[in-house]
Order: sequence, then C-alpha cells, then structure tokens
Amino acid sequence: MFYKTSKLYILTIWIGVVFWITSLIYQSSDSYIYFIPAIISFSIWIGICVGFSIRYLKKHKVFLQVFFLSFLILNLVVVVIGNWENVDASQDARAGNFVKEVFALAPENAIVFTEGDQATFSLWYFHFALDERADLVLLATDLLHYDWYQESMKRTYPSLVLQGPFPWTSTVVAANPTRDVCYVMYDNQAEILCEKAAGR
Repeated sequence: MFYKTSKLYILTIWIGVVFWITSLIYQSSDSYIYFIPAIISFSIWIGICVGFSIRYLKKHKVFLQVFFLSFLILNLVVVVIGNWENVDASQDARAGNFVKEVFALAPENAIVFTEGDQATFSLWYFHFALDERADLVLLATDLLHYDWYQESMKRTYPSLVLQGPFPWTSTVVAANPTRDVCYVMYDNQAEILCEKAAGR
C-alpha cells in the first residue's frame, strides 16, 4: 500500500493543497487556521510512514524496531510534558467571565452587536449551545454584509427587522426602534456599551 496509489493518498494530498492555497488567498490575521486540515493530512502521512518503518524493521532488525518504538514513545512523553502548560486551557475562564459580564449588563430582548471572533464565538456558544439568554439577539457585525448571514438571522430571529441589502448596525437599530442595543468586543478585556431605546 505504501507505494500504491490509493484514495487516502489522493484525498489527503487534495485536502492539504486546497487548504494551503486557501490560507494564502484568504487575507486575514487568522488565516493560518486554514492550515489545520493540511497539518492533519500531513499527520496521516507521518502515521503511514511510521507504520511502514515498524513493519520493515520487524522483518529485518527486531532490536532496531524496539529502539525505534522506544524513541517514539519517549519523544511523545517529552513533547506532551514540555507543552502541557501552553495548551492546557482548563483554568482559562476569560471567555466565561466575558459572557457573564455581557449577559449581566444586556437589557432584556436587546440586540447585541458582537465584533471580533473572541467575543462572537464566546457568546454564540453560551447563547446557542447552552441556550442562555434566549431573549437576546446576537448579530456579528463582521458578517452582517453577507446575504447568507442575513437569511440565517431572519430565520433565527423571526421578530427582528433586518433590512438589506447592506444592514449596517445603524440601519438595524433604526429598523428596530423599541429594542435596547449593546455593542461588545473583547481585546484583552471586555468592552461593552449598552444603550436604552428610550435614550436614543
């Protein structure tokens, strides 16, 4: 199998190339995220190479196979121990604290405009996955100009008036005059500004 063409090889090469090109074309500060599928594909190739090497050594040099496996296990243990603190997020409560602060300040039935991935994804998780503060309307300002996002929001919040084709925050606020509004983002600290409908 190692030297034969297979669907696995073709698929992993295709995934790696496509997402590598996407990461180069998609000009954003976090475009490197698109490298993840390519890294996964490369990891599959590494696994295949390791498996082939083990089988080869088993047939020819058993002691080398033992040495090779011992080296792999030791390397894995060292890497895990050395990087554990960098990847352990079990004590990182920033997202939860941010969402609690937003939910505590946001008036009932308010429209909450979120800016940036950190604020948006944190609020999405608690709002949609955990079903907290179902009364709120969460709108990602970075996505408002997309047609697909507008259609999705109309289905998600039927009572929301979302006028197009370019519903910026000001037009959304004007189209929903009875709703309070909050603007939130997170950049090392929570930034939350709420306005009462009566005060506008």
